[in-house]
Amino acid sequence: YFLSQMGGASALGRLLDGGSSGKRRVRQSDLFKRAKLGFWILCVSFNLSYVLGAYVQLYYEGGYSRAVKYTNLIDFAQDSGRWVLPLLVLVLYGISEAFVQAYSYWLLGACLAKNDSTLSARYTGCYKGAQSIGAAVAWALNVEEFGIEYSTQFFIGWAVFLIGLPYTWAVVQQIPFRDGGDEGDLERDGDGVALKEADSIRSSLDE
Repeated sequence: YFLSQMGGASALGRLLDGGSSGKRRVRQSDLFKRAKLGFWILCVSFNLSYVLGAYVQLYYEGGYSRAVKYTNLIDFAQDSGRWVLPLLVLVLYGISEAFVQAYSYWLLGACLAKNDSTLSARYTGCYKGAQSIGAAVAWALNVEEFGIEYSTQFFIGWAVFLIGLPYTWAVVQQIPFRDGGDEGDLERDGDGVALKEADSIRSSLDE
């Protein structure tokens, strides 16, 4: 699961940053195009993993219920065919979670805060605060005393993601210098972190 997270975060990060490690010029409109591409990759991958996850949760080997105590557990060494689909779903979960995290941080820092470290820190603090609240609620839903079914918890998580999609798209639409607008140049360092407006640099040099 964690290996799939590392792979997913690395792959999407390189795509969003343009896959270049050298110092280069970046059109500001490219940020909007990459933000749109990242959004649709995130949307498709996450929903695909949850569709397969729903099948495993509800139907695979009779589905899984909180009220049932399972004794016929999957043995990786002995049950060569039983673990394939659950493992695939687990890998897709890891990739999808990494996509969400990588895209969120990239959108907050590179696009909205334009790599202003102070503004990025504020956005990130708000984001992590909301994430912590969500984690606390998830843990509470899984408390044995509440008896909330696993399938109910599953669909609550999926619903939260789907509800967030239109708001995320609205944020993408607010990225400055999107298609049809002013297209100043950006300069990105080797790590894809520092972004500077070239027009501002040229103005300073002229002065």
